[in-house]
Amino acid sequence: MPITVSLQVSVAGWQESRKIGGPILTKSGRTIMIGSFVKSALRNLWIHRGFTFINIAGLSVGLASSFIIMLYAINELSYDAHNDNLSNIYLVTAEWASPPSTALFTPFVAGPALKGEYPEVQEFARFMRGSPSIKYKDKSFERSHCLCADPSIFRILTLPVESGSLEGIATERNFAVISNQMAHKIFGDANPIGEIITVNWLGKPYDLKIGAVMKDIPQTSSLRAEVIMPLSVAQEWFTRLLGPQAGNMFESWSTPSFPTFVLLSHSTSQAQLETMMKSFSKRHVNAGVGPQFHLFPMKDLYFHSSTLSGNPFPSGNISTVYVYSAIAILILLIACFNLVILSTGRASVRTKEIAVRKVVGASRLDLMKQIMLESLLVAVLSLPIALVFVELFLPTLSQHMGNRLPETFFHGLKYLILFSGITLLAGVLSGSYVSFYLSGFSPVDILHSKASTGASKVTLRRIMLAIQMVIFVGLVTASLAIYRQVDYFHSKDMGFEKEDLIVLASHRIRVGSTSDPSRFDITRFETFKSELLSNPSITGVTGAQHLPGRDGGKSSIIALKSDPSRKVNCEELSVDRNFIETMKMHVVYGKSFAEVAPEESRHSVIVNESAVKAFGFSDLSKETIRDQRILGVVKDFNMRSLREPISPVIIQCDTSERNEIAVRVRHGADLSKTLGFVLAKSSMFNDGGPMSFEFFDDRLDDFYSSDYRFARMIGYFTALAMFITCLGLFGVSLFVIQMRTKEIGIRKVMGASVGTVLFLVAKEFIILISISTIIGLPIAAYFINGWLENYAYRVAVDASLVLATLLAAVVVVLAAISYQALRAATANPVEALRYE
Repeated sequence: MPITVSLQVSVAGWQESRKIGGPILTKSGRTIMIGSFVKSALRNLWIHRGFTFINIAGLSVGLASSFIIMLYAINELSYDAHNDNLSNIYLVTAEWASPPSTALFTPFVAGPALKGEYPEVQEFARFMRGSPSIKYKDKSFERSHCLCADPSIFRILTLPVESGSLEGIATERNFAVISNQMAHKIFGDANPIGEIITVNWLGKPYDLKIGAVMKDIPQTSSLRAEVIMPLSVAQEWFTRLLGPQAGNMFESWSTPSFPTFVLLSHSTSQAQLETMMKSFSKRHVNAGVGPQFHLFPMKDLYFHSSTLSGNPFPSGNISTVYVYSAIAILILLIACFNLVILSTGRASVRTKEIAVRKVVGASRLDLMKQIMLESLLVAVLSLPIALVFVELFLPTLSQHMGNRLPETFFHGLKYLILFSGITLLAGVLSGSYVSFYLSGFSPVDILHSKASTGASKVTLRRIMLAIQMVIFVGLVTASLAIYRQVDYFHSKDMGFEKEDLIVLASHRIRVGSTSDPSRFDITRFETFKSELLSNPSITGVTGAQHLPGRDGGKSSIIALKSDPSRKVNCEELSVDRNFIETMKMHVVYGKSFAEVAPEESRHSVIVNESAVKAFGFSDLSKETIRDQRILGVVKDFNMRSLREPISPVIIQCDTSERNEIAVRVRHGADLSKTLGFVLAKSSMFNDGGPMSFEFFDDRLDDFYSSDYRFARMIGYFTALAMFITCLGLFGVSLFVIQMRTKEIGIRKVMGASVGTVLFLVAKEFIILISISTIIGLPIAAYFINGWLENYAYRVAVDASLVLATLLAAVVVVLAAISYQALRAATANPVEALRYE
């Protein structure tokens, strides 16, 4: 009955539109005809509203996912793009020979010397970042982004001034420039020019006069600042910190101090100046003592600066952007395939409608327009729903991806135009094949039941379903593999016990304090240690210059005694006597420092197994390192993340400096109560304030924060792909069962069981998922292995992963089709035989 109504309404509309204007339609006639198209399309969508709902739901979710990823990618790729001279801005880097490293911190004199010696260097600017508190009269503002910099920073970076003037920035030591947002935060609508603010820079207050207000620096800037003040403030802090040695630092070519920007002329390339800088390094640096200078493009700072040591700038991962972008395309592809599959599946119920339209004079082009319009309407109806999803989930999902975006990020007209264009393109591409396919039927063949419809030609539908399942299988495989790798981070033996460890930092800087930074009283460490060990919940306390789990630390290059030309790059740990026991490391040879007399421990070292192999030691009792005998060997342990192989480590007993303190809590003890005890005791030895702390396992997890976010997002995207795929499978199963209703009824009359009918319906889908798994797994494994190569220690893509993927895919397929299949299998066969 619904088909008859649809045909009557559609034919009436077409007859009306053909009468207007005769063979050549007038402008008003075209308008009415288009209106007839829209009405007919809307009626068809309403009559088949079940399929319409599935299409809109799938497409809106696919569009929303793609939009969110697109916004994230646009944000990531736009870092520093607001700078007009971006392609000519570089950071000076210092390449040090021992230990091998390339740093962004350069000697204080490097910038002026480069500009003085090379006309190609138009400007230089040194800077130092900080997050001090700011005070204006009786109002205080904590943790503002502040920058001490040379005045030339305004000529290198694009920092437009909205009000005031920069004239005094080069001559006045108390000059400050604030952002528009900071101006409103402090002064409201009042004019801030000439006002005095107090900036507490690392323990000392500075009264600064506001000379100018600049536009807010975009969030996509590597160098963000709300307040910019003279570099002399940072110089004075170094002078207070280092005392008389500060003067030498500002004149030395072998002491790094500040990062330095340079602006090159447009006619000069990086390669040209780098060639000239070879002689620059030779003139100013003694071989083997100071660094060699190079240039690093600012445009590469966000994505390609991971190899720079001491990098103070935010960084992103271009590979992650590529992966997310590819996933966005795949999810949108699945949603579009759903639209095509369900539309071709409905072809059999629309053939008579198409035949009647052609009989009353509709051309093939007219039919293509009509069918294309239906696809476009589905896309247009999906767009507002997708935008609502973006509004709701953008802040949370973008934060999980690594860079939180505000929900208003996409409210600009350019984004709405972009999203509308993508939506219309998805509608056009989805409707193109369907309109071409359906409009090609011959009315005579249709009326004689000779037209080949979706019921008999299902090759395209199967191919599209297979592609959907290949994408789904790939995402499931990737998700499972990534989660296995993330779980491996927790389960791998690190060479020590990371649980139940509290790490205290022995330096504490009070935010907003006017006193100098306080420092833990090292001379009272043994007393502090005894106080802690008096608590039965604490089983060990140790101190070290730095504990495992932090980048940095001390490294050195040591020549082999047997062959001085061969050198071993080692990491060094300076620890106290109880380090091995507190960290619960495994001694595989010899003794720990605590097992020998203090004097002996000070003249001995402990090495790890990798050091023994690297040095080629055979008889450890006769070997020495730097004239210190080898007291013991510990099992290999990870100093850093699992991305890096375990390096040779030399552990020496040195109690002169303990920057970090590790406290071992008895397993099963009340951790919060014990932590309160530790912090209370630390206040007694730390200038009256508790020391900063962290849990050691949390510290190690920080190494993998980006991996955790990546795994979480892959899981979300896999769930979305699963949802869209299930919608498509549900719709296809509904269509397949409708086409086989009489067959199912006959089989049940002949004695077929419910299980037989279920197998009959599910067989095609199970075969399809099996084929898709065979195709999708090798593709997914190839990309997963590429990702796993980032880790020195990783899981394998093995048979268990293959079986888990296949099982997950089969469960999803059966869940998607089971409702319709059970409904058909348990239906009254008499009703099935009456079905038309």
